Amino acid sequence: MTLTSKSDDTIDDADLNDGNNVVVWKPLALEERVRRGEVPVQEKFICKRVKRLTTTETRVATTEEEKEKEKGKTSGGFQKRTKKMKKAMMKKGGRRNQEDKEVQMCFQFLKSSCAKGEKCRFSHDADYYRLKIKKKDLPGWCPFGSEMCPFGLACRFSGSHDDDFGGGAPDDEDEAIALFEAPVANPRDDMNDVTNDVKYALARRTFDFSRADGILKAMGLRTSDEVRGGGDNNTNNRKNNDGKNQHQQKYKRMKTSENEKRVIAENADEYSDDDDDGNNNNNNNNSNNVTSEPAFDKEDEKKTASVDQLLKPKEKKTIDFKNKLYLAPLTTVGNLPFRRLCKTLGADITCGEMALATSLLKGDAREWALVRRHKSEDIFGVQICGGHSDSLGRCVQALDDTIECDFIDINMGCPIDLICNKGAGSMLLEKPKRMEELVRSSNLICSVPLTFKTRMGYKDTSRVAHTFVPRIKEWGASALTLHGRTRAQRYSREADWEYIRKVADASSVPIIGNGDIYTYHDYVENVVKNQDSIATCMIARGALVKPWIFTEIKEQRNWDISSHERFEILKDFARFGLEHWGSDERGVEQTRRFLLEWMSFTYRYTPVGILETINGQLPNVSMTQRPPKFVGRDDMETMLASDDASVWVDLCEKLLGKAPEGWKFTPKHKSNVYKNANSESESEGGMAFEMEANG
Repeated sequence: MTLTSKSDDTIDDADLNDGNNVVVWKPLALEERVRRGEVPVQEKFICKRVKRLTTTETRVATTEEEKEKEKGKTSGGFQKRTKKMKKAMMKKGGRRNQEDKEVQMCFQFLKSSCAKGEKCRFSHDADYYRLKIKKKDLPGWCPFGSEMCPFGLACRFSGSHDDDFGGGAPDDEDEAIALFEAPVANPRDDMNDVTNDVKYALARRTFDFSRADGILKAMGLRTSDEVRGGGDNNTNNRKNNDGKNQHQQKYKRMKTSENEKRVIAENADEYSDDDDDGNNNNNNNNSNNVTSEPAFDKEDEKKTASVDQLLKPKEKKTIDFKNKLYLAPLTTVGNLPFRRLCKTLGADITCGEMALATSLLKGDAREWALVRRHKSEDIFGVQICGGHSDSLGRCVQALDDTIECDFIDINMGCPIDLICNKGAGSMLLEKPKRMEELVRSSNLICSVPLTFKTRMGYKDTSRVAHTFVPRIKEWGASALTLHGRTRAQRYSREADWEYIRKVADASSVPIIGNGDIYTYHDYVENVVKNQDSIATCMIARGALVKPWIFTEIKEQRNWDISSHERFEILKDFARFGLEHWGSDERGVEQTRRFLLEWMSFTYRYTPVGILETINGQLPNVSMTQRPPKFVGRDDMETMLASDDASVWVDLCEKLLGKAPEGWKFTPKHKSNVYKNANSESESEGGMAFEMEANG
């Protein structure tokens, strides 16, 4: 496969000597580049940028869109989009009619055998599928083996299913390399594959939530049935007769008997839905233990369980977070193959992507896929997000009853509007009573340790984390992850580790710091030097850009990793992806998509070997420094540093074969956390990739 590494805006000596009218841009002095927020790369590696001058320097509005803008019109864009949509719909309809005339293959037949046999309305013509439909097989062995492969003829490695297969070396240089030299022993070594029966029960609302509802009632909180109007007569009458509006009634607590009030007063703080913090609540006299759970086994669950049984604390296993490297839950990119890759590079604790509690309760298969776990993840947690105790409590019970995890984490730091507008994520920082309510109820329902993640505050002018951390041990939380930014900052500006240390000194549970850990020196400066107060750190963007950061921290060095070693890491991800998503066409394209999403971050890495020394020492590259366009020490390093998505696609084709015809990749997330090149401040909006849904 021939790959070009030269960018359109770079030149070489031939460009300067061919007589073209070009203006050459030269790099600034080292001090000026560092002041402007650039990574200090040696000048000999920085690309020479050019501007090719045309015959006229006057910019003329030639397109229809630009002409309409000059006239002050704003409807042109809408009309243009409408035309495109109509054209696309016509093409889609024509394509559908054309496909109807083609042979439609039976998927069950391709996998193994079709139970309908000749009565099946789809084709069972294997020769037609091989010659007309199926893409060329990828070289190498099938990861599942010929006898165990669940994809049959649809497998992109089906050639290796034959007894006379000789290894499948690439036929020419343009073909993908062989990823598997032999079948994998346990290719799908995954856990937490929830059955369809559970998902159907959740979707049809037949799942038994008596345990969660019983605890919520004992605490004086309303259950989901009561919120939807399915409560007892007293509750419904109260809802109809009360003069308050429906929105206020939705979250109004159910009245309890005098006996329940007495028990609640002895075992838990009084709760309120008010947004104001108000006065301090009464302390929980019986919650000195960090963890607690219902004092009855699952087989003994009964709807008539007494209130004191439900609220009685009981020990559960604990997790020692001290000095363990924690891979953050990452939206889109933090999938199972990526977490598995980070485990091979030194990560100790992993956590699944954030799942919405309401989507899990609907039985959404895509949401339940986020809680899948590989057996190599020895300390694994799931992260959920919700803003109301009724839905979050039921979600916690569903997870506790159906999957295996070591802890459950509640996201209370997500900054995006979609989450905050629903009363979840960072919005809970404005409602500390609601935050306490969620932690207490969820902790009583689950049988594993409960943690939660939040930020310093909702607004820049209001940092509130230090006000509630002394009480979170009473709530039942086992640990707190604190992101050193406010919700308003999103991912811009540098994380405030001084404030994290202040909160850790006042906290009653272990504090896990989060933000801007990009090098081994960052870890030493922010964690090791504060190890008396800060338990460890959660690594997010640093792991996306350079997943070998875990190796650097454990080996206490700056790893000048070569391009060959980096490409081998990409190969490992491709292998893990095919084992997880499958070796058929769908699995290959899923692996390609997520590999490209990850590569949209890895290109930001600047190799240690091309950095300029300052005062005889290598500089510590910051997360907010922007790397200039540079030429690597070899062609592969140059391609890995390219910001051109077509180059990433070419690299993926070397691993996964040719992409579908006409297929283009557009990154889902865009990063703009770098410092502004024209000012001292950082660009606003932040690096929205990592955790725009994960806080």
